[in-house]
Amino acid sequence: MLCLEDPKSGFLEPSICVKSLGLARNHGIRAAAGRYIATADADDLVCVNYLHALHTRLAQTSEKAIVFPEYYHAFGCDSFVARLYELRDVGIYRLAGGHPYVSRIMARREELLALAYTDCANNPLYAFEDYDLNLRAVAAGFDLIVASNAVVFYRQRPDSIMRTLRGRKLAPNCDFFAPDTFLSLSKEQDRTPAKIATHYDFSHSYTNSSYINSLIYYANRIDPEVQPVWEHEKKFFTMLGMSEDFGRAYGEICRRFGGKRYTDVFLMPFLSMGGAEKYIVNFIRSAMKDPARSCLLVLGQYLEPEKARSPVPKGLDVIDLGALLPPELMSLTSEMTLRVIENLAPDARVFLKFCPYSEQLMTDHGAFLAPHEVVYFYFCSSFHVFEGRMYEDGAELQFMRENRSLIDHVISDHQRNLDELVDRVPSYRGHTTAL
Repeated sequence: MLCLEDPKSGFLEPSICVKSLGLARNHGIRAAAGRYIATADADDLVCVNYLHALHTRLAQTSEKAIVFPEYYHAFGCDSFVARLYELRDVGIYRLAGGHPYVSRIMARREELLALAYTDCANNPLYAFEDYDLNLRAVAAGFDLIVASNAVVFYRQRPDSIMRTLRGRKLAPNCDFFAPDTFLSLSKEQDRTPAKIATHYDFSHSYTNSSYINSLIYYANRIDPEVQPVWEHEKKFFTMLGMSEDFGRAYGEICRRFGGKRYTDVFLMPFLSMGGAEKYIVNFIRSAMKDPARSCLLVLGQYLEPEKARSPVPKGLDVIDLGALLPPELMSLTSEMTLRVIENLAPDARVFLKFCPYSEQLMTDHGAFLAPHEVVYFYFCSSFHVFEGRMYEDGAELQFMRENRSLIDHVISDHQRNLDELVDRVPSYRGHTTAL
């Protein structure tokens, strides 16, 4: 519930029920009369010079800009100190892979009105209105800057929104990820590289600053949960420790395929010499004969170098995420897949087969595929032997049952496979084809 005051009359307008963080902020920005907007959170405290420091830093630039505090000093159920850096130090590759900034900002009101926050309330896939705003701001030519020695004392609650989010939600797709825009931003980034990927140790300067300690003292007078910082009790980190690899991999995809649009996207773990892979490759060869169709193959798992590989059909575009992403970021293959489909194949039919890559995609971001036609390749069941008896593996059947609302059609190389499937999951009746 948001209660707004008319800036002209001073009287309170009737309460407005928006049930959305983004819409509430937009209402507040429109109702404000000042030239500058500073977002707030009633849970937190700010240092005594907070508004002055942010305003001074913003006034130093005539360019479009959003200014952030330099430090987030967390207290409550968790304790840490985070230091923020300006966009020129962070770089767009880190920004593509995660949010290195925060929701507390100051900006010129007219510029925020032009950007506006996105409504992400109750969205099963997208969240992070502040991350989305910053992505769109950078795409629109804004600079992200920092006010030195401005501190937010950031309350940590066990039931906060960030702690209760289930799964890894994403910022909505926006112009930042459009291949032309991303390539333009990355070209500028490559001319002035960001700071190296490391955690700069600022704990000594922070804990030994008499100025910072005076701010902590005043905050403690308001809320005793805010405590002085001792190096052995708190974690100190910067977002410069975030990897650039996700953003660089996406940039490489944009460079190779950004000018194309695909009608069909095939998701496979890898191109090995297995029978299922051979069948799907032959299917793709047939699809490529139709001049109205353009096919993209996305491989989402790492294949050991010694494993035999199936040849790639001539003319087929292939994105091998196992080759583009380092092992520690392979958990983000589903996120990269979404960015690829959103920006290279927004209306595509999506084909997939059962594998850890598909399982992760459906678990993390299955709702994304709801607007797409999804075609599933189904082959003979897997079996294993236990104490001399053969047991059918039910993992794939469980996967198909759980994702029935997203799978539109099933293709198999044998009618018997489909008959058994329909017997076990009758809702697939009429939605299968043997080729």
